[in-house]
Amino acid sequence: MRPGMFKTTLVLPAKRRGQLLIEFAVCIPALVLLVFGAIEFSGYVSLRDSANMAGLEGARAASLVAATEQEARQAAEQILQAHGVKQFQVSFSPPLESADRGDTIECFVEVPIRDNSRLLGRLSSDRQIVSQAFMVKQ
Repeated sequence: MRPGMFKTTLVLPAKRRGQLLIEFAVCIPALVLLVFGAIEFSGYVSLRDSANMAGLEGARAASLVAATEQEARQAAEQILQAHGVKQFQVSFSPPLESADRGDTIECFVEVPIRDNSRLLGRLSSDRQIVSQAFMVKQ
């Protein structure tokens, strides 16, 4: 006889096959939920980091000597647009026109999760990521 001439297959009794099917039916939804949850969580972390980075960049631009609010807002918006963030708001406190040297400038970046979610966030309530950065006016 030549090797490989006989094919061996694993034959399970009908009772065992039914047990495997039930185990698969119970486990697969949990595994799918775990995978999609991990993807959604990583998207949330990326969105939060983008908001933090934009807040820091906006505060840095606002703290410069001759900075205008338009220039500082544009610096933050460039970061958010480069990361594909949609429907965001950037604001400053106090207004840059009235800020003196040595004042603390706050940059607030608000990003809605629903509009920027990759998968399941569209099903959730409309929550926001709010990033706040501080810098001293030069």
